[in-house]
Amino acid sequence: MERETHLFERILPFFLVIITAIIVVFLAQLMLNMKSELGEIKVSLATIESETMRNGSFEPFAALEQKCVDCHSERRFLGIHRSSAEISQIIKHMEMMPDINLSSADVDKIHSSLELLKCVRCHDEQALKKLSALSTDYQLQMIERMAEKAGSEISTEDIKNIQRSLQSIQGF
Repeated sequence: MERETHLFERILPFFLVIITAIIVVFLAQLMLNMKSELGEIKVSLATIESETMRNGSFEPFAALEQKCVDCHSERRFLGIHRSSAEISQIIKHMEMMPDINLSSADVDKIHSSLELLKCVRCHDEQALKKLSALSTDYQLQMIERMAEKAGSEISTEDIKNIQRSLQSIQGF
């Protein structure tokens, strides 16, 4: 009996050392995985930051404020969520007014501002400024994600039009 107890006393520390070593290796593996995932996150964040443009002067509705608000209230624009063709017809009608002096650049910027009003239903102007600072590929991804959300009312045609509008207002 004493011999079995002595054998048990010799095997138990060895068994505990093996269990401890397995646990240490498992924890080390978890730490290495976490470290690599954090590295990937850092690389992704650096990529996103490098993709942003340093253009802080993006004013999505400046054209409307400069050219349209003298005659029309801002509430009038909130009802315009039509197709690009209907917006073009509205602007052409306004161009025919005798006291309206709009250059082709003004018309493009007004059209673009009216197109971006589709985004204002859910987002504020700061969100549009952030979107404008992204690269074109990232902008497209963000707009597509917004179009997929329930209640967005953004069609597949609108996705490209919104991106073109952002670029037009920026002068690209």
